[in-house]
Amino acid sequence: MILRQLFFLVFCLLSYQTVVAQQLPMRLAQTYMEQFQYNAAIEVYESILEKEPDNLEAKIQLAEAYRKTKQTKEAEFWYSQIVFNPDIDPINYLYYAYMLQRNGKCSIAKQWFQKYAKAVPDDLRGQFQARSCDYMKELMSKNSDLYEVNRLWFNSVGDDFSPTFYGDGIVITSDRNEALFTKKSAGWGEKSFL
Repeated sequence: MILRQLFFLVFCLLSYQTVVAQQLPMRLAQTYMEQFQYNAAIEVYESILEKEPDNLEAKIQLAEAYRKTKQTKEAEFWYSQIVFNPDIDPINYLYYAYMLQRNGKCSIAKQWFQKYAKAVPDDLRGQFQARSCDYMKELMSKNSDLYEVNRLWFNSVGDDFSPTFYGDGIVITSDRNEALFTKKSAGWGEKSFL
């Protein structure tokens, strides 16, 4: 009798340890997401999915991390893995449609924008984006020969934006890697902090 109880106790402890060990990577990845360390989260979620290919939450979060790092092809792939799940949050239809649209697949994106508009009728993004797919080619080519965009002497190869007059000069926001005090890159991409 005591041996049976001891065996049961050992079994429970090992089961608990296994469950905790499986939850740790998900917690770590979620912590990375909360800290905007998307590249680190991507690595953890991918390792989770190697061991648990049906882990829906890991797929959702991996798609989100890829979307936030502007890796649209990868994000499109992972959203395509989750949007057919009947219990999925409809916002994933919208995000999937955005990735399709950014990857030049407007006809498919339009269907997903419409699906989102039907699922969440109070959010007009689905309706407006579905309509934008109809005239995207026109928008991209209309008046394209009227303007020429050139890099100015003060632009870097990074992202420079939001110029504001300050004193006798101008202040801009930039992610150029010319910082005197830090060389650390942001966790959501490979670029420097702004």
